[in-house]
Amino acid sequence: MKRVFPLLAALVWAFPAGAWADTITLKNKAVIHGKVLQRTDDAYTIEVAPGVLVKITKSLIAKELKPIPQDADYLQEIANLPDTPEANEEIAQKCRTRSQKGLTRAHYERVVELDPSNRSAWAELDYVFDQRTKSFIREDTLNQRRGLVKHKEGWITAHAAALVDSIKLAKEEEARVSREVENAIKNFNQPGPRGIEAQNYLLNLSDPRAIRKLRDLVLKTGGDGQPYFDMLLKMPNQTATGVFIEFARSPLTSSAIVDASLDALLRTELSRDFAVAAFIRDLNGRGAKGPVIDRAAYNLQYMAALVPHEGIHPSFALAVPALMSKLITTELVQPPSQPGGTTFGADGGVSQSAGTPRPVAVNFNRDRVLGALTDITGQNFGFNIVAWRTWYASVSANTNLNLRQFD
Repeated sequence: MKRVFPLLAALVWAFPAGAWADTITLKNKAVIHGKVLQRTDDAYTIEVAPGVLVKITKSLIAKELKPIPQDADYLQEIANLPDTPEANEEIAQKCRTRSQKGLTRAHYERVVELDPSNRSAWAELDYVFDQRTKSFIREDTLNQRRGLVKHKEGWITAHAAALVDSIKLAKEEEARVSREVENAIKNFNQPGPRGIEAQNYLLNLSDPRAIRKLRDLVLKTGGDGQPYFDMLLKMPNQTATGVFIEFARSPLTSSAIVDASLDALLRTELSRDFAVAAFIRDLNGRGAKGPVIDRAAYNLQYMAALVPHEGIHPSFALAVPALMSKLITTELVQPPSQPGGTTFGADGGVSQSAGTPRPVAVNFNRDRVLGALTDITGQNFGFNIVAWRTWYASVSANTNLNLRQFD
């Protein structure tokens, strides 16, 4: 049997009387619902009930609210539908497409009244199934029981929320300091107090939040980035170590900045060891190309030369096998293109050759790698990889024997 939906409360909330007709609000706050039959310059004629007409002077009217088409569509849809979970869910979905949030929720509430096991309807109402109580409860209640807090990133732990907020604050502070640096550079040559203030700001800049901005300026200005590099040197507690390593590895950095970065990395053992580890990773990187290998070897050779030590310095010990593996590298090289030709077959056929040869494998002796190996080890076996490995094996064996006396 078909019945009209028993959603009186929802309808009263969503549709005041006559909401599908015109609504006239008077200046004295009175509200008239009906259908405007006639509008003149002086008055409105309104049908408030079948056969009942009211004429209102226009000067008394505060505003007029026209009927919303979606409301009429809704009333027409529910007129003869049965009060079943399926019908209510169908209407709820249609209401959602029309952005009728109140009616959407009302119909989903009716769905769970009729079918308490309908998980999709409960989910639409922000309820989840609690395994502990074997019942549906509000999602926020369950998350609070789990010790989670509602954050713009979702339901997360209080620790994670604090971490997200601190990262956001750090980015905002970094952006603020970046703007300060830009303004100081802009006003550096200005006459008067503004220029003096800008000069003092940059002269005394030691805020780690400016590191990223100064790094960008060094890379952007190339060989003219020394003033910004000098500001990085004043950063406390080796906070600019990562940037100095990046400068030493980057092909965009001038040779002067590379050497200055390596000097900066040698100021402490910690920053030196971090840098050496990064350069070794460059050597061991899968598919490392010649320029990357040569730059890593140069960096290791430069630093090793400034750290005098009898034999192999412990900080550079792991660099030796990495360098030996790159003494000779093999790379594919594209030979020069040759003019195409025409070939006549025995059967009278004709074929055309493209004239583009295939890449060929070529071995390269890496002089920069040999120089780094020689300076770090004090040995020179040229590009004789077998001799290098034999020597390194004997050194490693002796080292292991010496260490056993402490067992």
